[in-house]
Amino acid sequence: MRYAFELSGDHEEIAADEALACLATEGLNPVYTQHYDHCLVVELEEPDAEIRLEKIAGKLAMGHHILRVAFICNNEPETIIPVQKTAT
Repeated sequence: MRYAFELSGDHEEIAADEALACLATEGLNPVYTQHYDHCLVVELEEPDAEIRLEKIAGKLAMGHHILRVAFICNNEPETIIPVQKTAT
């Protein structure tokens, strides 16, 4: 499952490093990471990842939210609508 960390805009690289360090403290090892503007997306394969992410959420000083990712695409309506229909 993929998860997105919404990062602070002030020190984005530090915020991404903090998120990855918190994942490591919970024994979560991302198999995929992608860094977007103010967002770090990770893919976690551990079956209890969501429960362990709840523990991390309170520890993040430079992250705002942790979200489950449904799909990733360009931010154009003609791209989003078809992809969304196939994702649901």
